[in-house]
Amino acid sequence: MTSRLLRRYFFVTDGRMNCSGTFHPSGAETQASATLHCSNGQRGVGPAAGTSSFAGAGTFRMDDGSDAIFQYGDAIRHE
Repeated sequence: MTSRLLRRYFFVTDGRMNCSGTFHPSGAETQASATLHCSNGQRGVGPAAGTSSFAGAGTFRMDDGSDAIFQYGDAIRHE
């Protein structure tokens, strides 16, 4: 899995499928919104809770009803 986060834009791929989206980061303990579009036609939206100005996590609800986890910044290192 490869990912990249640039300000309000992110990109992730597993080598078979590519997904990208936008999010609006927030400060600690506030909600951010995020959207996701994938090369297989799936889309997702969901909130992400900021743990700091540079980290947070949330869950996308995809078109098919499945969930996809969204993590950024230091939140990734704590898994």
